[in-house]
Amino acid sequence: MTENIKINKFALYGNLVWTYIKYQIVTKMILGIVLLPSFSWLTNTLIHMSGRTNLSSGDYLGFLFSLYGLPIIIMGILLLILILGVDINTFIITSSLFCEGKFDFKIKEVFIAAIKSTKVFISPLGIILVLYTAFILPILGLGIKMGPLKNFKIPNFITSVIFNNKLYSTAYYILLTFLLVLTIIYIFSLHFILIEGVKVRKGFKNSRLFMKKYWKRFIKDFIVKVIKLIFISLCIIAIMSLLLLGLDLLISKTIVSIDNIYDDVQGNVEAGQLDVALYCARRIVLNVMFVVLMKNGIFIDREKWVSLKFSNLCKVNKSFSVLNNTFKVLFRGDLRQEIECNKAIVDEMSVSKQVIETILMEELQL
Repeated sequence: MTENIKINKFALYGNLVWTYIKYQIVTKMILGIVLLPSFSWLTNTLIHMSGRTNLSSGDYLGFLFSLYGLPIIIMGILLLILILGVDINTFIITSSLFCEGKFDFKIKEVFIAAIKSTKVFISPLGIILVLYTAFILPILGLGIKMGPLKNFKIPNFITSVIFNNKLYSTAYYILLTFLLVLTIIYIFSLHFILIEGVKVRKGFKNSRLFMKKYWKRFIKDFIVKVIKLIFISLCIIAIMSLLLLGLDLLISKTIVSIDNIYDDVQGNVEAGQLDVALYCARRIVLNVMFVVLMKNGIFIDREKWVSLKFSNLCKVNKSFSVLNNTFKVLFRGDLRQEIECNKAIVDEMSVSKQVIETILMEELQL
C-alpha cells in the first residue's frame, strides 16, 4: 500500500512538472511568435512615422515622451504586465495548489486564472510592482528573471564608472542593500493578492506585517537554503572537477601510449615486419581518434564505437576528415603490396602526429 502511494505521488509530481513544461513551451511560443514581433513592428512603425529611421542614445528620451513614443511606453507596460503577470501568477498559483496537495488541475484553468489576475496590476501600485519585478529583482540577483528580461543587467560602461569611484560604489551597495531589504519586506505581496484576493495596497500591508512577525524565521530558513545551495553547488563542482581530472589523466595516458607505439611502428618498419607495423599503426589511429572524441566531449565505453562516433564527428567538423580517411585506408584499403602498406603506415604516422601536436598546442594555449 505504501509503495503504491509513493508511486502515485511520483506520478503526480511528474505530471505536474510536465504540465508546467508544456505551459512554458506554449506561452514562450506565443511570446516569441506573436507578442514580441507585434511590439517590435509597432515600435518600428511609430519610429518611422516620427520621421526617424532609428533611435540614437541622445534621441530616445525625446522620442519616448513625444506623441509617437507614448503609445510605446503604454504598450510596453501592458506587455510587461501580461508577460510578468502571467508568468509569476501561474507560478504562484501552481505552487499554492502543489503545497495544498491539489494535483488534479489543468494548466489551461491556471493559465486563464493567471490572465484574469493580471487586472490587479492595472493600477499605479500594480505598475510599480511590475516594473520593480522586471528591472530591480534581476539586478539584485535573486534568481527571479522572467520572460525576455532574463538577461537584463546594468550596462558594463555604467558599472565600470561606479566601481572605479569609491563614493559611487559605496552609494551603489547602500542602494542595493536598501532594495534587498525592501524586497524581503514585500516579497509575499503577490501571494496575498493572488491567493487571498486582496487589493495591491492591502497585499503590501499584509506582507509587511507578516515579515514583521516572522522575519527571524524567514532569515533563518533563507540562510539554511543558501547554505544547502552552496553545499550542493560545491559538491557538483567537486564531482565535475574529478571527472575532468580523470578525463585529462585518461587522455594523457593514451597520448603516452601513442608515443610508445610510434617507436614500435618505426622499429618494425625498419625491420621489414610490416604486418606488425600495420597492426601498431591501426592501434595508433584508433587511439588518436579516441583522444579527439574525448576532447570534443564525446564519451564512449567500447572501442568498436570509436570509428562510428568519429565518422559522425567528421560530418560536423571537417578538420578531422584527413584522419578519418587515414583510418579508412588502414582498415579498408588494399595493402597487400608492401609499397602500399608502407605508404599507408607512413601517412598514418604523419597525420596522427600532426593531430596530437595540435591538441597539445591547444592545451598549452589554455
